[in-house]
Amino acid sequence: IRIALLNYSANSISRYYDAYWNNEDYLKLQEAYIETLKAKLNEVAAVKKVILMPSIIIGDNPTIFTLRESAVRLQADLLFIFSINSDIYQKYKVFKKDDVKAYATCESLLMDIRTGIIPHSEVVTKDYLTQKSDKDSGNNDLKKRAEQSAILLALEEIGQKLTDFLKI
Repeated sequence: IRIALLNYSANSISRYYDAYWNNEDYLKLQEAYIETLKAKLNEVAAVKKVILMPSIIIGDNPTIFTLRESAVRLQADLLFIFSINSDIYQKYKVFKKDDVKAYATCESLLMDIRTGIIPHSEVVTKDYLTQKSDKDSGNNDLKKRAEQSAILLALEEIGQKLTDFLKI
């Protein structure tokens, strides 16, 4: 199986990065998202290749039909699309360290390119509660760390559910 992989997120976490399109930390984070899913997919013996779908091939306002066409051009058998949405909730405390709780929801679908059928879809929400550590230089670092952790937890679970489906 050759699987095309597309991150269809609105990039909500970019709010913590100045000029995020050329920020090294932001770009490494995006790479970590992809690598998390690729590692899970590579656990499946039937998966021979994971192809990252470049944004240049899908255009500005892709539809499910144009995404399917793009996956055909990449010679993929399946198209896995995921989207991440996340947010932060902070509880301020007077005499203790502030609590920060991040929620991340990951929606995904797997499409068979030949038929257009979607045999698998999932929605997973994960949360992550943390407090400020000595490594955090400020509240933004704390929020970033919490949100990144929640997103990676959600992606891990989405990836595991996908590999379980593909192993059937």
